[in-house]
Amino acid sequence: MKNTLLAGWFALAGLGTLRAQSLPKDKQQHFAVGACLAGTTYITAYDQYYIGGKSRTESHRLASRWAIGVSVAAGLGKELYDGLIHRDPTWTLNDSVWDLVATSLGGISVVIVIDAGTPTRR
Repeated sequence: MKNTLLAGWFALAGLGTLRAQSLPKDKQQHFAVGACLAGTTYITAYDQYYIGGKSRTESHRLASRWAIGVSVAAGLGKELYDGLIHRDPTWTLNDSVWDLVATSLGGISVVIVIDAGTPTRR
């Protein structure tokens, strides 16, 4: 099952790169920031849980949750800031939803790649 999901993800990623130039630069930046935040969060959380005495499997599971959560929270926080606090005149709900999706997908992509490279116990 894991290999099927991984193959599907790579197929979608390949299709995405063919059309990457049609994506607005703003969405590409949101994706990149989500991926960077998730990667940094995963490394930090995994180390903290593993050093704290959790098993590798448990540390991976908890770190993955934190990584996705931080990327989603960052995307949501930025869009709320733009729309409610900063009152950006170019802000639209539709654009904000797609910005949040791009940031979240950046984080989810990193966790999928890390998960694919994490050995499972049998």
